[in-house]
This record gives sequence, structure tokens and C-alpha cells, in this order.
Amino acid sequence: MAFIAPACLILCVWLATHPHAPTQNAWHRERCLKEAVGKRPSLLKALWRAFGLEVMVGGFWKLCWSVFVIVGEWAATRELC
Repeated sequence: MAFIAPACLILCVWLATHPHAPTQNAWHRERCLKEAVGKRPSLLKALWRAFGLEVMVGGFWKLCWSVFVIVGEWAATRELC
């Protein structure tokens, strides 16, 4: 938990200092699309457009890591018994 606050601060500073960050481009696109039809822009949709692929790849590797950890623990306990 102590890592979350500094990481959020670093992310906020990076986003503020990079004018062509993917989040700003995605947010601008979302605002333009929603203003054209008279709706409110969605921050979640803008974030998905900006980081969707990275999140899916990271989630895949996290799933693989979790499976390997569980299988490793299972195999270790079978060897002990």
C-alpha cells in the first residue's frame, strides 16, 4: 500500500509533463465524439482506448504467473507427502 501513493504521484507528474501522452489523445477524442452527439464523455472509455492493449497483455502475463505459482506449490506439496 505504501507504493501506491508515490506511483500515483509519478504517473500524475508524467501525464502533466507529456502533452502528447496517450491519455490526453484518447481523452480529446472521447470528448469530441461525445460532444458531437450531446453526451458526457467517459473517462473509462478514454483510458481503455489509451491503455487497453497494455492492460490485456499485462493481465495475460499475470494470469500465467498465477497459474505457475499455484502449480508450483501443488507440485511441491505432492513431493513432500
